[in-house]
Amino acid sequence: MDGGAHPAGRGGAGGRTLTGIGKGLFHRIATAARLACARRMRAVSSLIAEPFYTRTGLRRLALRHIPLGGKNRTFPVVLMEGDLVP
Repeated sequence: MDGGAHPAGRGGAGGRTLTGIGKGLFHRIATAARLACARRMRAVSSLIAEPFYTRTGLRRLALRHIPLGGKNRTFPVVLMEGDLVP
């Protein structure tokens, strides 16, 4: 394996275009949601994946912190949402 599936190698983290596995998965999910008559999509993103979801048309709604079980230990995530346009 050449490591090409890593987000940095496929336009993910730090990249400018939507290519690779993430793009394919996102578009399949968006298509299925549209077929089910959904009008909007929400996603919970890691901070590093936020630029990817922004390029798909989602926008940041809120920054949240998920508890990790230890005292004062959390994992930051971004709640994102966007319109599903045909």
